Amino acid sequence: MLSPAVLVLSRSRPRVGRPSAALALGLVLSLVLGLALGSSAGCEQGSGTIEGARADRPGPEPAPSPPRERARDATASPAPRRGMARERYEREPGRALGGSIAPTDEARIAIASSPDGDVAVVVVDPGGDAREVELFRVDPRGAPTLHARLALGEPGSLFALRLVAPELGVLLRARPCAREAERGVCLFAWALALEPSAVVPSSHPEVIALEGFPHTMRIAVTNDRILLARGHERGVLALDTLRLDRRGPSAIVTTRRLGEGLDPSRGSVEILALAASSSSYAVLSRQGTEETSEAGVTLSTPMDEHVVPELDEALVIESIAIFAGGIDLIAAFEFREPSWLRVGFDGELGSPPRPIPAGEEVPIPFADRRVARLDPLRPGSVEIRDGAGHETAPTVALEDDLRMADVARVEGGFLVASLARDGTASVERLGLVRPERGDADRARSSE
Repeated sequence: MLSPAVLVLSRSRPRVGRPSAALALGLVLSLVLGLALGSSAGCEQGSGTIEGARADRPGPEPAPSPPRERARDATASPAPRRGMARERYEREPGRALGGSIAPTDEARIAIASSPDGDVAVVVVDPGGDAREVELFRVDPRGAPTLHARLALGEPGSLFALRLVAPELGVLLRARPCAREAERGVCLFAWALALEPSAVVPSSHPEVIALEGFPHTMRIAVTNDRILLARGHERGVLALDTLRLDRRGPSAIVTTRRLGEGLDPSRGSVEILALAASSSSYAVLSRQGTEETSEAGVTLSTPMDEHVVPELDEALVIESIAIFAGGIDLIAAFEFREPSWLRVGFDGELGSPPRPIPAGEEVPIPFADRRVARLDPLRPGSVEIRDGAGHETAPTVALEDDLRMADVARVEGGFLVASLARDGTASVERLGLVRPERGDADRARSSE
């Protein structure tokens, strides 16, 4: 089962002071949306209930952003072992999306796919606090099947786009809050009903007022909910839940404060990972700027909060899932291989950590997971990794004139939605080329 679109944050720890409202909004959009080339927007797929994935389905949202770049390229060989043939993705001819709204220099684009990968939706936001956006529904080959111009009535900028089903999704836009213009950001959430020949947004948006400037954020998707875990300055940790209803359509928002015992004097809270199922959630967070036992990693669930000492030195949570009554995850470290861990809802390990060297089979529920993100070190390129963060295919180079792009997983590959420097919106497919038997034989003989 495939995952919906995933927006993956940059692999560097954001450190910011208190910005003005306009600057804060721009930083929020660049850090959380992660769409501009040079950040690592991406999409992932795997098995189980993974952050950003549909709950309770074998399948992968986010490869979460780590505090800092993991030094792995020099040590983790991309050469597969155990006779596993390396994957390859090929670019297929792109398709211009057209549209009737003239974009500005602040234009943004996002793509999201349905849990089964059969449908994807592209939203082009012209920017400049526009009150309209354009939406395109496309098939797994990237061919447009529907074009709609949505009048939303509220100004703002594209923040996030998700589908919980082929016929139901949510669009989030952001702008400074009217009552907290000096420090706050408000999110406006529209439920979207995707009918065969039309797109129907909810009659009015639900509003989420954020407590100051978010430091980090993660988004997860279940079959009827969107969850946003966000960490702020001064020890603020919160979880927003948007429950979607196909009738109307409509969305209902509830907010829950987490992080009991966080010390405001110890600085910002970083969200390392978020997983969700139809009845539960798991948030991994750290307060402070260092990967140490003093900072600690806290697991927050609906029942309680516990420190997980085994994750003190973790740089990245590559994968996370609520699976078989517990929480499975793969954590990456600076000076050793990524490791698989199974953690109970009480914070205790179910078994010793298991290292996963490059080329080894990744354990269930992450065996089939693939993450595609825009390479921050090679702008205009897409890198594809497995559930342990190892490269599984050669990097795919995109066009040189792209200003912004986003990636979504679909059946048989990925779709890349992009904006060129001249404002042209397009979508192209990165199709998985199945290795021939001879490729696998050569892989075995090279061991």
